[in-house]
Amino acid sequence: MSETPTRKLLAVLLTVLLLLPVLTACSKSSGTLELEAKNAIEEETVAQITQYTNDSIGALLTKNTYQAYADYRAQGQVLVNPSFDNSLDQRWGDFVEKHGEVKDAKAVESEAKEEGFVSHLVLTGEDDQMMRLNISFDKAGNPFATTLEPYADDSNMTFGEKMAQAGMNTLVGLLVVFCVLVLLCLIISAFKFIGAAESRLSKKNAPAAAPVAAAPANLTDDKELVAVIAAAVAASENISTDDFVVSSITRA
Repeated sequence: MSETPTRKLLAVLLTVLLLLPVLTACSKSSGTLELEAKNAIEEETVAQITQYTNDSIGALLTKNTYQAYADYRAQGQVLVNPSFDNSLDQRWGDFVEKHGEVKDAKAVESEAKEEGFVSHLVLTGEDDQMMRLNISFDKAGNPFATTLEPYADDSNMTFGEKMAQAGMNTLVGLLVVFCVLVLLCLIISAFKFIGAAESRLSKKNAPAAAPVAAAPANLTDDKELVAVIAAAVAASENISTDDFVVSSITRA
């Protein structure tokens, strides 16, 4: 009994659907497959680092006191490696000095970096204050350094507390902008005084203007004045007015 066209069409479609994943995989370049494999390995490494941070480092900090760890190291014991142990010793001691022994330690996330990986472990002290311990790993997944920084968990904050914090941040921003504007106004106002000082200094250093010589008097317009001056000169010199001629008069 021959197959109907409908059955043949269904058979062909089923075959294509079964071969589609194979065809898709074959169409991918080797570079794409290599990148996907690299990303998968990186994601798996990040997950393992997070679990190690939480189960090993976190457990160490919560199940032991800092003094016990310091005594352990004083005996010459090595926990992981000297570089990591020295760094952890300093950060752990700093945290205990500020907030008391570690009550809780929880790994919140890990991330890949160019130099390796970084895992973030949130520590809670006896005073219920939190700080974040950042643990650096090399590309092989070995820890080698730590840093300690402030941490604020706002997941349990009420709506009113979040609004108050947002209002405080806004107020601080407005104060910063206001201070910058006042500083700009002062700088612009100072330009006026600087210009005035430069103007006074330039006037002070300018050369003095030469005195203008008085124009000689027109003798034809003031004969009486000439006669009086001539008589005064003749009397002072004891001579006659016929012995000299007044040619000009200059006003002092």
